[in-house]
Amino acid sequence: MTKQYLTHRCLIAPPEMNDELFAHTVIYLARHDDEGAQGIIINRPSGISVKELLNDLEIDADHVHPHDVLQGGPLRPEAGFVLHTGQPTWHSSIAVGENVCITTSKDILDAIAHNEGVGRYQIALGYASWAKHQLEDEIARGDWLICDADMDLIFNLPYGDRWDAAYKKMGVDRNWLSSEIGHA
Repeated sequence: MTKQYLTHRCLIAPPEMNDELFAHTVIYLARHDDEGAQGIIINRPSGISVKELLNDLEIDADHVHPHDVLQGGPLRPEAGFVLHTGQPTWHSSIAVGENVCITTSKDILDAIAHNEGVGRYQIALGYASWAKHQLEDEIARGDWLICDADMDLIFNLPYGDRWDAAYKKMGVDRNWLSSEIGHA
């Protein structure tokens, strides 16, 4: 049996998840392989605007679209990650899925600040990570649901709408979900 990896898909926290770090989150998986997984929470704004972040980094940000930097996850909250559309043309950009890349490169921040060559993007501080087999075990326990990622979910929808939109994408009414998992 071929192992199915979940890179370029989304994890959805079930309604009953009580872990305050991950309750009501949608996590875009930028990497999932034999060694583990890493992702970015895409529906939790940090309260810091992109303009504020860029100004803190001493990058002139007069032409930036007004939206928040995301709280990408509990690990390395001082580290910035940029999910962006297009090709991996910036230093250290990695293609994750069709037309979605991730980078930690500062050169993309200059491009964002000057509205040059970056289509849609999300900047996040921090990330979530799972050790080898940890994510698979959590999914088997019912700790996460999975849906396909798409551009609207990652880049366009208001942050507060993304959790419900992920459920709708799966065709599931979250109010009907049970916290009990059956095994045949």
